[in-house]
Amino acid sequence: MLLDSHTFLWALNEGASNPETGNLLLTSLLDIPVAHCHAVSSLPYHHQDPFDRLLAAQAIGDNLDLIGADPIFDCYGVRRIW
Repeated sequence: MLLDSHTFLWALNEGASNPETGNLLLTSLLDIPVAHCHAVSSLPYHHQDPFDRLLAAQAIGDNLDLIGADPIFDCYGVRRIW
């Protein structure tokens, strides 16, 4: 699963006040392959944020769910949770 930055920051903040939620936030860093960078250029221009477009390309390319509140990811056919 990929976390949108908004979701990551919310989880960090919520985890500070709610240990149960904070324990759910296990992270690891993913490489950004050149193929994902190239895939961004082939995506429809639904979103202006280049980082979010890269998240969409990575979610599509690696068949990952994306955790985030921004419904714009739905336009890319990404499986979005939240």
